[in-house]
Amino acid sequence: MSSPGRGRGRKPVDRMALVGQPNPQEAIWRAACTLVEFNRKALGIEIYHQQGRSVSDCTTLSYLQRLVAGGFIHVVREEKLVGAIKLKTYRLIENPPFDAPRLSKQGKEVTQGKGNENMWRTMRIVGEFDAQSLAIHASTEETQITINAAKDYCKHLYKAGYLVMTRPNRGGKPATYQLLPSKYSGPKAPMVQRIKVVFDPNLGRVVIPEAKNAQQ
Repeated sequence: MSSPGRGRGRKPVDRMALVGQPNPQEAIWRAACTLVEFNRKALGIEIYHQQGRSVSDCTTLSYLQRLVAGGFIHVVREEKLVGAIKLKTYRLIENPPFDAPRLSKQGKEVTQGKGNENMWRTMRIVGEFDAQSLAIHASTEETQITINAAKDYCKHLYKAGYLVMTRPNRGGKPATYQLLPSKYSGPKAPMVQRIKVVFDPNLGRVVIPEAKNAQQ
């Protein structure tokens, strides 16, 4: 068994889901929210305590730098170690968000995935929809969603069993869908992985597609 702080590399999110693991940033954020004040060593111990696994120092330091740049944590003191190496102690802001902030190196919010988040939320609100109406209602000034993007998301959620097709694509009319109330797993949008399977962050696992083809 590896010790805290000695994790190597990064597992794809769908592989981590198969063993019920959050991604590294979520693991770091959960530990930070538990400790409130911490350094990277304390984070490593807390992550190992919570998850029974470790996150690499490189990943931890990179995410801490992003959190500092984004204003979610700040440095309260520094301890000089060997040579020029310093161990920084951080403190979390008051009323931090529940979900791990997704940030660029500059501390700016990463917008990738916002389209899916908007569509997932809109599906629950509008009831029945086709790809065009979903794209229109889910688009914002900051996030514009194309019809093709909406079609692709609907196709994968339909295959995974989240959506029921209320009208097939026939006679020039597009397919319409509805989100099954029993399949609303939580506020986080299901993600379509590169290997074309759906990972549900609310469930923490990959949802295996059903044996049927979505009609667009």
